[in-house]
Amino acid sequence: MDFNSILIAVLLVSIILLPFLLSRRSRKKREKKFKLQIEELAGQFHCELHTSEICGDYIIGYDERKKFIFFVNLKDLEYQKQAVNLADVADCKIIKSFREASTGNPGFKVPVRLELTFIPKQKGLEEIRFEFYNFDRSPQLSGELQSIEHWASFLHSKLG
Repeated sequence: MDFNSILIAVLLVSIILLPFLLSRRSRKKREKKFKLQIEELAGQFHCELHTSEICGDYIIGYDERKKFIFFVNLKDLEYQKQAVNLADVADCKIIKSFREASTGNPGFKVPVRLELTFIPKQKGLEEIRFEFYNFDRSPQLSGELQSIEHWASFLHSKLG
């Protein structure tokens, strides 16, 4: 091969790989910001994260020792932070909201919102909701349904 062929091959490979490398770099940077936000929130309660997961526009984490669950959601370029002490929770459940799809298939429903709801032990206190998915912000589900089901099951085992 001559020098020009090698140069063209290197340029083509670089052009093909560049979007993937930039995407990965952007995702890693975003994940790092989420980790910092949830660690800061856990620190406010003198907690340490033992388990966490990033999915879509949120990160959720759990402190095994103090039985706290933390949630950071990115809404309108702002981090919304929530913390729940499982000692104050009677139950948690998944709230799924659906609407009829306008595809022409009667009865076909699409998810509009997925929330993990914490019901307090003390009567009169409001439920706390972690919004895992909202159609208005992201019409494409990307693992949120599996994530919310995993966390609901995980937290039920900690409540029981």
